[in-house]
Amino acid sequence: MAEKKIKILTIFGTRKELIRLYPVLQKLNADDDFDSVVVSASEHLEEFDDLYELFNMTVDHDLDIKRNKKCLADITNLALSGIDPLVKLYQPDLVLVQGESTTAFIGALASFYNKIPVGHIGAGVRTFDRMSPYPQEVNRRLISNLSDLHFVPAAQNTEYLLHEGAIPNNIFITGNTIVDATLSFAYRKNETLSRHVPPDDLSAYKTILVTCQRRENWDEALENLCPALIDLTQAYPDIQIIFPVKSDMEIRIPVFRLLDNKERIRLLDPLPYKTFMEALIRSHLIITDSDAVQEEACAMRKPALVFRKTSRPPQEEATEGFKWIEAEREKIVVETSRLLENPDACRDIISNPTPYGDGRAAERTVQAIKYYFERADRPEDIKLPTQVRLSPIAMAR
Repeated sequence: MAEKKIKILTIFGTRKELIRLYPVLQKLNADDDFDSVVVSASEHLEEFDDLYELFNMTVDHDLDIKRNKKCLADITNLALSGIDPLVKLYQPDLVLVQGESTTAFIGALASFYNKIPVGHIGAGVRTFDRMSPYPQEVNRRLISNLSDLHFVPAAQNTEYLLHEGAIPNNIFITGNTIVDATLSFAYRKNETLSRHVPPDDLSAYKTILVTCQRRENWDEALENLCPALIDLTQAYPDIQIIFPVKSDMEIRIPVFRLLDNKERIRLLDPLPYKTFMEALIRSHLIITDSDAVQEEACAMRKPALVFRKTSRPPQEEATEGFKWIEAEREKIVVETSRLLENPDACRDIISNPTPYGDGRAAERTVQAIKYYFERADRPEDIKLPTQVRLSPIAMAR
C-alpha cells in the first residue's frame, strides 16, 4: 500500500516570493510523495500573469488583498481572514512560506494557530535594525519564532537562528533558491527586450540596468541617483541606461521629472520577468537597491553596484560578489566610472565567489522536507564561501 502523500500548502504574497518559490514548487509537483496546494495573497499592486505563464503554473486560491495596500493593519487583517480558513480547509501536513512579507508572517501565524508545522524558505536573514527594512525585519524574526523548519541561504544565517533559540536539527543550509530560478530561465531563447528598446541601440551601446525598488530610497537617495545617471550619460557617449520604473506614483513622478527625455536614458514600465532577465544578461553592469536583483546579478556573474543611504562597513563586503555604495551622486558616478573604464575592476567584483548557492537549493529544500517526514536522508548542507560572522554580542546590537 502506497504511503499517504505529504500535503504542502505554499503561501506567497509578492512577485519576488513567487520567483524564489517556483523552483521548490516545481520539485514538489514532480515528486509523487507530495500533494501541493498554492495560495497567492497578491499583497501588492503587482501583476503575476507573466510569471504564471512563464512558470506554466496556476494557483489554487488568490486572496487578492492588495486593496488598502498602504495600511499594514488592513493587509494583516485581510491576509489572516483569507489564509486561516484555507489552512482549516486543507489541513496540510506543512505550510511553506518564503522571506519576509506580511503575507509570509500571517501564513506562519495562521498555521501556528491551527497547530500546523511551518517551513520558512530564506530563513535567518537579519539586519538587526527593527525599522530597516520596515516591516520586513520584524516579520522575518516573527516567522522564525513560528517556524518548525528553517531553510537558510548560508551558514551565517544558521548562527543567527541558533542565537534566537531554533532547534539545530531543524535548520538546513540549502543555498538561495533565487539562484535556481535565475539559472533555470536566464539562458532560454528570449528576444522580447527589443519590444521596449530599439535593437540597434542594444547593439550600439553598453547597457547599464538600473532599478530602485525600496520605498525608503524614493526620496533623497532617488534625488541623488537620477542626476548621477545624467552625469554618466554625458561623460560616456557609448552607454545607455535602461531604468524600469515601478508603477507607484511615489517613484514615477520624481523619476520622470528628472529623467524623462534625457539622452540615452530609457524609462520603461515594469518589465515581464523574462524580459527583465534578458536586460540583465545584456547589461554591462547593474545599479540597484534590490536584494533580489543583486542576487540575480551575482548568479549571472554581472558586476553590480548596490546603493543604500548608508553603505555597509568594509568588513561586511567579503566575498559578496558585488559592491555596496552610498546613495550619493558623486559616489555613484565615481564607482560606475571605475567599472566602465577598468575591466579589471569588473573582474574583481565578479571573480569573488558568490555566497548565494549552486542552483540546487530547491532540491535540498524538498529533501529536507522529506527528511522531516522520515521519507529521506538528511540533505548535506551546501558549502559556501566563508562570510563575515558576527558574535552574539554584535548580533544583539
